[in-house]
Amino acid sequence: IRSLVSPAMDMGPWLVGLPRNYAHATSLDMNLLVKLLHHGLFFLPGESEIFPCPFPLTPFLLKVQENEESSARKSRGKKLKRYRDSFELSCNLDFANHLRLCGKYHAERSGEWITERFISAMVEIQKDPSNGVNVYAFELWDKASGKLAAASFSISIGCFFHDFTMCTLMRDHRSPGHVLSKTVRAILGECGCIDWYWGIKIPYMEEYTSYGAVEVPRSEYYRRLRADMQLPLKKNPEEVIRAGLALLPTKSI
Repeated sequence: IRSLVSPAMDMGPWLVGLPRNYAHATSLDMNLLVKLLHHGLFFLPGESEIFPCPFPLTPFLLKVQENEESSARKSRGKKLKRYRDSFELSCNLDFANHLRLCGKYHAERSGEWITERFISAMVEIQKDPSNGVNVYAFELWDKASGKLAAASFSISIGCFFHDFTMCTLMRDHRSPGHVLSKTVRAILGECGCIDWYWGIKIPYMEEYTSYGAVEVPRSEYYRRLRADMQLPLKKNPEEVIRAGLALLPTKSI
């Protein structure tokens, strides 16, 4: 039995009682998609009419400011210090095409879930400053070749950050994906992010437990999201990167 959500529904705390890790929808109406994000669900439109809306029973997230001191130390790890000058960082230099590259990366490994319908929906959300949802592509570049080494994709609603996918396009001794995650973590601390959410915990996320990330009941996740979204970030992540305040050099454009 699928739990269907529709544009006509009033979203609210009753969503916490939905069974399983997914609701489902049949509409890509922008108002519905924004409402889903505001209430802690995500959306993964594929080719079929009905598509899943992830809403984990035990979401995996980190209280950023509560773990700020220990996380800041870990963010400046050996590899980041050793290889920082071999990378450059940007944000939203080419969101749609980089998300498309990420889709190809995942299609070769775990399945094709980053579809053109999904990319188009995220771009439309990004274009509307009135919806309260900010969309980010954090892009890590190999300085020597000028190629994209890794990318991390997120949305923010107030002080709540949702990291919805990432890809490591270069795999070498520098561990670009690891370096990017540490760099993004430090940026979120600088911006005053309160909670950093990754969805359902999967094996590669195990390293985040060392920063204090835990699985929590859905009810706690929902309460924290709804509180965080009322508070603005202290700084804009894009501006932090452009100002050269990140742990990595800013990409020259």
